Amino acid sequence: KNITLMTTKKGLERKNEVLYSALKKASQRGVKIQIAVPQQANKEDINKFSQIAEIKHTKNAARFCIVDDQELLMMMTDDQKVHHDYDCGVWIEANYFVNYFSKLFNSEWNNF
Repeated sequence: KNITLMTTKKGLERKNEVLYSALKKASQRGVKIQIAVPQQANKEDINKFSQIAEIKHTKNAARFCIVDDQELLMMMTDDQKVHHDYDCGVWIEANYFVNYFSKLFNSEWNNF
Protein backbone atom coordinates (compact mmCIF):
# COMPACT_ATOMS: atom_id res chain seq x y z
CA LYS A 1 0.00 0.00 0.00
CA ASN A 2 1.30 3.44 -0.91
CA ILE A 3 0.27 7.03 -1.46
CA THR A 4 2.32 9.39 -3.58
CA LEU A 5 1.66 13.12 -3.63
CA MET A 6 3.23 15.87 -5.65
CA THR A 7 2.03 19.29 -4.64
CA THR A 8 2.71 22.99 -4.46
CA LYS A 9 3.33 25.26 -1.49
CA LYS A 10 -0.36 26.16 -1.33
CA GLY A 11 -1.31 22.54 -1.92
CA LEU A 12 0.75 21.37 1.04
CA GLU A 13 -0.93 23.99 3.23
CA ARG A 14 -4.37 22.73 2.13
CA LYS A 15 -3.33 19.12 2.70
CA ASN A 16 -2.21 20.05 6.20
CA GLU A 17 -5.70 21.41 6.92
CA VAL A 18 -7.75 18.75 5.16
CA LEU A 19 -5.80 15.50 4.70
CA TYR A 20 -3.18 15.32 7.45
CA SER A 21 -5.23 13.26 9.91
CA ALA A 22 -6.29 10.76 7.23
CA LEU A 23 -2.71 10.45 5.98
CA LYS A 24 -1.49 9.98 9.55
CA LYS A 25 -3.97 7.12 10.07
CA ALA A 26 -2.88 5.55 6.79
CA SER A 27 0.75 5.83 7.84
CA GLN A 28 -0.03 4.16 11.16
CA ARG A 29 -1.60 1.27 9.21
CA GLY A 30 1.66 0.82 7.35
CA VAL A 31 0.89 2.74 4.16
CA LYS A 32 4.06 4.18 2.63
CA ILE A 33 3.61 7.89 1.90
CA GLN A 34 5.84 9.96 -0.37
CA ILE A 35 5.37 13.70 -0.86
CA ALA A 36 7.24 15.87 -3.36
CA VAL A 37 7.10 19.58 -2.51
CA PRO A 38 8.78 22.74 -3.80
CA GLN A 39 11.73 24.24 -1.92
CA GLN A 40 9.66 27.24 -0.83
CA ALA A 41 7.02 25.12 0.95
CA ASN A 42 6.24 26.03 4.55
CA LYS A 43 8.92 24.51 6.81
CA GLU A 44 6.44 23.81 9.63
CA ASP A 45 4.19 21.87 7.24
CA ILE A 46 7.20 19.96 5.91
CA ASN A 47 8.33 19.06 9.44
CA LYS A 48 4.82 17.91 10.37
CA PHE A 49 4.41 15.75 7.26
CA SER A 50 7.92 14.34 7.61
CA GLN A 51 6.72 12.55 10.75
CA ILE A 52 4.40 10.39 8.65
CA ALA A 53 5.89 10.54 5.14
CA GLU A 54 9.09 10.70 3.17
CA ILE A 55 9.47 14.24 1.86
CA LYS A 56 11.62 15.40 -1.03
CA HIS A 57 12.00 18.80 -2.67
CA THR A 58 11.41 19.26 -6.37
CA LYS A 59 11.77 22.06 -8.88
CA ASN A 60 9.00 20.55 -11.01
CA ALA A 61 5.49 21.95 -10.79
CA ALA A 62 2.67 19.42 -10.80
CA ARG A 63 -0.20 18.37 -8.59
CA PHE A 64 -1.29 14.77 -8.40
CA CYS A 65 -1.94 11.85 -6.09
CA ILE A 66 -1.28 8.18 -6.84
CA VAL A 67 -2.83 5.51 -4.60
CA ASP A 68 -1.52 1.93 -4.62
CA ASP A 69 -0.24 2.39 -8.18
CA GLN A 70 -3.86 1.87 -9.28
CA GLU A 71 -5.60 5.24 -9.03
CA LEU A 72 -4.41 8.68 -10.05
CA LEU A 73 -5.90 12.09 -9.37
CA MET A 74 -4.34 14.76 -11.59
CA MET A 75 -5.10 18.40 -10.95
CA MET A 76 -5.41 20.30 -14.20
CA THR A 77 -4.97 23.90 -13.08
CA ASP A 78 -2.10 25.92 -11.63
CA ASP A 79 -3.08 26.80 -8.07
CA GLN A 80 -0.89 29.89 -8.31
CA LYS A 81 -3.20 31.26 -11.00
CA VAL A 82 -6.61 29.71 -10.25
CA HIS A 83 -8.49 29.98 -6.94
CA HIS A 84 -8.95 26.56 -5.33
CA ASP A 85 -12.76 26.93 -5.56
CA TYR A 86 -12.34 26.65 -9.34
CA ASP A 87 -9.85 23.81 -9.31
CA CYS A 88 -10.33 20.95 -11.73
CA GLY A 89 -8.99 17.42 -11.67
CA VAL A 90 -9.20 14.11 -13.47
CA TRP A 91 -9.51 10.82 -11.60
CA ILE A 92 -7.99 7.92 -13.52
CA GLU A 93 -8.55 4.25 -12.73
CA ALA A 94 -6.61 2.62 -15.55
CA ASN A 95 -3.99 0.31 -14.07
CA TYR A 96 -1.84 0.25 -17.18
CA PHE A 97 -1.56 4.06 -17.36
CA VAL A 98 -1.37 4.69 -13.61
CA ASN A 99 1.34 2.05 -13.15
CA TYR A 100 3.39 3.67 -15.92
CA PHE A 101 2.84 7.17 -14.47
CA SER A 102 3.91 5.86 -11.06
CA LYS A 103 7.11 4.44 -12.55
CA LEU A 104 7.84 7.80 -14.17
CA PHE A 105 7.39 9.55 -10.85
CA ASN A 106 9.58 7.03 -9.02
CA SER A 107 12.40 7.55 -11.50
CA GLU A 108 12.10 11.30 -10.87
CA TRP A 109 11.83 10.70 -7.10
CA ASN A 110 15.25 9.08 -7.14
CA ASN A 111 16.70 12.25 -8.75
CA PHE A 112 15.10 14.81 -6.42
